[in-house]
Amino acid sequence: IDIDFVFPELDTSDWKMYKNEKYGFEFKYPKFYETDDEYRKGIINSGFGDLKIQWGVLRGNYTPFAISVYPIENKQKIFENSKIKYMNFGDFEVNGGIIAKATNQFSDGYVIEVGDYLYCIRGIFDIDKDSEQYRGILNTLKFK
Repeated sequence: IDIDFVFPELDTSDWKMYKNEKYGFEFKYPKFYETDDEYRKGIINSGFGDLKIQWGVLRGNYTPFAISVYPIENKQKIFENSKIKYMNFGDFEVNGGIIAKATNQFSDGYVIEVGDYLYCIRGIFDIDKDSEQYRGILNTLKFK
């Protein structure tokens, strides 16, 4: 499933690739997430709502990018706990199932329903560089 986010193109040719065959998604991310001491990358394999996997990166108290995968049957529980609301979309086209979006000046988030899973994507940032990198990751995100 392709999602066409309408963000300015960013050169991601030297970025690293993360692929998760089990949960059917992949994306590219900046190499400096692994080499810059200011950033901490990590994976969590369990949590609230029967979390299957969460891949994320921290920068101080901020999360420049994270994607969490939940079973679709827990959608209502996830929405209630996260206070996610159904919203209209105007800034990107979808060939698939985006069902919610939350955006403000310092954060951005999407909930995507694909097959048996709910993908919650978020970024919280205090500098433009992190916002730009987040949108670059979204431009490379693909679902199988």
